This record gives sequence, structure tokens and C-alpha cells, in this order.
Amino acid sequence: MRYRAVSLALAAAAVLGSTTVAEAQRHVRFGLAGTGIFSLEDGGGSRFGGMALVQAGPSHGLGFRADLTVTHGDDFTSEIATVDAVYTFHTPESLFHPYLLGGLGLYHQSDLTKPLAKAGLGLEYHIKQRNRGTVIFGELTGNFLFAGEGYGGTSKSLQANIGLKFGGE
Repeated sequence: MRYRAVSLALAAAAVLGSTTVAEAQRHVRFGLAGTGIFSLEDGGGSRFGGMALVQAGPSHGLGFRADLTVTHGDDFTSEIATVDAVYTFHTPESLFHPYLLGGLGLYHQSDLTKPLAKAGLGLEYHIKQRNRGTVIFGELTGNFLFAGEGYGGTSKSLQANIGLKFGGE
């Protein structure tokens, strides 16, 4: 698991490092979203909170992002930090841009820190013009928490995010 996370981080650094500073600034977006996490386990609950993200990459094709989600529910607060690969489909005549994402990260709750993987899909809507300005986005991911046998094994949840991305081209 650690090898995959390091490999993904090195790949992201190589891609981002191969552009000029001006080019990189044009392709960086920041985002904020409301989030809900819904357990898919028996007796599981739901938690709500927010997410912040930084995304780098072209308007279509392969890019990368890092995000931090903080939620509260069932009398505890949890944090999820992930590094994700994002593939945005080329839609030359549309303000809508579908994308796929997948990543690895960490889940933290009071005295528990465990690895997490996620995969999902999303849709961006470019408010004023294609590939520029503020973007409304919504996405769903399946989260897989590898808690270990002492904590119930692998647990699954569905995460829904709705928010805005700013900057970039």
C-alpha cells in the first residue's frame, strides 16, 4: 500500500514538474465542497462535513489532485486525506465535463489512523465559458477503509461531494 502511494506521488511530481511555472498556474484549481459520507455496512450511519481540494492538470486528460475531507457524525469527527488521479473526458462543445477519479490516502478518527482507497466519478459544469472561471462540480466515490481485523476488516462507504472549483483555465 505504501509503495502505491509513493509511486502515485512521484508520478504526480513528474507530471507537474514537467511544465513551466506559468503553465502550471494556469492549470491549478482550488475547490470547496459540502460532503456526506454514507456507510454501506450493516448498522452504519452517515456523517456530514466539508472538503477542500487542490487540482492540477489540463482541462481534459489526466490530472492530479489532493483533497482533505472533515466530517462529524455519531459523536466523532473524522478526517480523510487523499491524493487522486483524475481523468477528465474531452467534451469540445459542452460546458459539462465528466471525469473519473481514484486515489489513496489516510483515514483518521481520534486514536485510529488507517489506509483508505477510493474510486468514483464526477461531473463539472463550467458556469460562464468552457475551461475557464468558476466550476460547479458533483461527484460520488466509493471509499474502502482498510481497518484491519481488530477493527472489523475493510469497511465500505459512499461519499457525495457538491461544490465549487476556482481558478485555472
